[in-house]
Amino acid sequence: MFNRKDYYLANPHKVIERRNQQKKYYLINRLKIIIKSNSFIQVERTKVFDMLGCKCNVCGYSDKRALQIDHINGGGSQEIKKLGNSQKYYRHVLANIEHYQILCANCNQIKRVECNESKKRWID
Repeated sequence: MFNRKDYYLANPHKVIERRNQQKKYYLINRLKIIIKSNSFIQVERTKVFDMLGCKCNVCGYSDKRALQIDHINGGGSQEIKKLGNSQKYYRHVLANIEHYQILCANCNQIKRVECNESKKRWID
């Protein structure tokens, strides 16, 4: 069985042709793809809120527009980069729900500063 590199080396013309087909399809159907992706993300985000609750764990704020998923032990931004995209991230959160909490944007930023999770160093 071939791995991707071996397949590419054996069939570069097929791989390039397939990539071109995918690019054409994306350009023609870009809006439909974006809408489908966004709706999937909203469904997954709603599942996370259903499991963790729809209010900030610190202050009780409940407007979903300002609520964020927070990694309890920090390191969430590296995790997002490692997973690659929002769909994979939400699936990972749902699979490991005990490591996450819901915080409002203000409480999440305060936590980042107090726990030195932020790249920027704030001066008091």
